[in-house]
Amino acid sequence: MSDERISDPKPKRLQLLVCTDRAEIAARVLLASERDGLDLTTVERDGLANASAPGAVLLLDMRLGGPFGAGTLASLRCDPRWAEAPVIALVGDRDEAAIRDAVGAGADDFIREEFLDRELATRVLGQRRAWELRDELAQRERDLVALVDLTRSFAGALDTGALLEDVTRRLARDLDLVRCSLVLTDPEGANGTVLATSDEPGIVRRRLELARYPEIREALRTRRAVVLEDAGRHPLLDPVKDAIATAGLGALAVLPLALEGELLGVLFLRSASPAISSRAIDFASTVANATAVALRNARSVDEIRVRIDQAEDKLRDLRQFEEIHEHVSEGIALVDARDGRVLSVNPAALRIVDLEAYRVRGQRLSSLLTGIDEPRCAELIRKMARGEEVRDVGMEVRRLDGHQVYLEVSGARLRDEVVLFSVRDVTERKRLQAQMSEQQEEAARQAMIVELAGAAAHELNQPLTAVMGYAELLNRKVSELDPASHQVAIIHREAERMAEIVRKLGRLMRYETAPYVGDTRIVDLDRASRDE
Repeated sequence: MSDERISDPKPKRLQLLVCTDRAEIAARVLLASERDGLDLTTVERDGLANASAPGAVLLLDMRLGGPFGAGTLASLRCDPRWAEAPVIALVGDRDEAAIRDAVGAGADDFIREEFLDRELATRVLGQRRAWELRDELAQRERDLVALVDLTRSFAGALDTGALLEDVTRRLARDLDLVRCSLVLTDPEGANGTVLATSDEPGIVRRRLELARYPEIREALRTRRAVVLEDAGRHPLLDPVKDAIATAGLGALAVLPLALEGELLGVLFLRSASPAISSRAIDFASTVANATAVALRNARSVDEIRVRIDQAEDKLRDLRQFEEIHEHVSEGIALVDARDGRVLSVNPAALRIVDLEAYRVRGQRLSSLLTGIDEPRCAELIRKMARGEEVRDVGMEVRRLDGHQVYLEVSGARLRDEVVLFSVRDVTERKRLQAQMSEQQEEAARQAMIVELAGAAAHELNQPLTAVMGYAELLNRKVSELDPASHQVAIIHREAERMAEIVRKLGRLMRYETAPYVGDTRIVDLDRASRDE
């Protein structure tokens, strides 16, 4: 059953105390009480001080002991037990002075003797209701003070465990409970954890199987208060009666701790009496709502503390890395893997980007270097965040001053969402590699020319030898007077010149050039074939 609220105990008969030393008045009051169902008790003047009872109405004869009724009332009001008790003064029919004296002494109402028989029950009922109203207002004021005190405790408490223990202890004391417990429940409603209980101070998160607590499961299911009068005989507990001692169980109440649609747990109340008053349930419900807020705030504070601890751990790591990498020659940068912002850099990294530290921290890599391949850089960060290592990835970028640099990047995940970049400036190495490549190409070209010259000399040598031989024979056969002798001499001379050129080609040892036409250069055979 859900939200089975307790009905308050049936009201008792109105209790009337009468104090008079006149037999006639006593007899009339007795008859009126029997007729109207009043619970009458006659009290002697000397026994008034000890005769007070909560909710009882006193009918005080102002002619008590002669003219001493007002004095008796004034003395009675000085007793704390009678300070708030309802008192009706019985005065004579036309005794206005007695009325003034009675009101001045503290009477709440008066009744003339002539109307005693007809108005007694009405006046008693009126005073009883007025007293109940005053008592209710006083109780609400006390509840409000208690709530303000609890709220102040919620606002200033740093130790959540001690705070919850204090809440359960106060509720048990103020509501006269056998036990008050605060139970945190899981989202599925299968298990619970006792955070605090009034009768076991210092309890450490006791686990509960909620299958053994149908009243808690019912409150979680309906998200409404479950209140069981005389719980030992209530049908909701029938499934577990064999497992628990239900005899003399008293009354139970389970109040959900809900906030903004989220169900955090329950406030569990147990009373030795068979019922818990509606006032107690309402007060406990208000406390439950405040406790739900406190629990959520405590959870938020715990989350903030965890984040602060994590941030402090990261800060310590950053400081350690800064100390370690202060003198490392390679550039080191710690980067937030979530947004690519630089968390920390060492001096070597600052030299690479030619910037000061305050301009680097908190900036994205793409804002520090132009021409960077952002998708590729983001992919490298994601790989490292997944735990993969990155080794010697080449990047060609341009610093903010326009200087082009070549970088080699390696890196790995450091912890959580932080990745470590190791950066080397390989611009000079790239320049030397390019220079060496050019030199190697030049050397290869020179070697090819030398080899080509040797091959040409070898191939030209045999036909040139034949040409020179025949030129020599012609030179011998032709006389000086022969018109062809001059041409034969030229052929012989140029053949020898060609032979000298071939010999130089065969002796070519290095690559030397000389200017030719315009910007063209040709091989300088004399220098290239000359021994140094």
